[in-house]
Amino acid sequence: MPKNVCKCHFPAADSYLVAQYWAMFKLRRLAPSIAFLAVSLFFTADVLALQTLRYSIVSNSRNAGTEVDNYSADGHIDSTFEFNDRGRGPKIEAHYVIAADGAPARTDVTGNDYLKAPVDEHFSVEAGVGRWKSISESGKGPTPSF
Repeated sequence: MPKNVCKCHFPAADSYLVAQYWAMFKLRRLAPSIAFLAVSLFFTADVLALQTLRYSIVSNSRNAGTEVDNYSADGHIDSTFEFNDRGRGPKIEAHYVIAADGAPARTDVTGNDYLKAPVDEHFSVEAGVGRWKSISESGKGPTPSF
């Protein structure tokens, strides 16, 4: 087994295929966080305006997916992302609320991942406490922690 493949806590973890899928699963969970960080950085600018950005994802000279991001002046962002790779691929709908200081106040991400597993992730900050919930975990912690 390659060194960069993580060991997980499943009985079948000795299987290369299971460990490889587990590494991909962990990367999939990181992707929405990276996207959210990029969106948060966008809102650190002084000017917030109603804006819609549309992206096309091209693979092998054909359109394989789209992303549409709607930004509003009150700090709300609505985003849809879809990618089709031979019948597989994610279809995600995300809603973000950015606080006046540029920090995330609320995040709701739903849809399905690359292998069509459900995605249902939520994050909010209320009274200085950040709370998150997904299909696999939930928790809370003091803010600002990030």
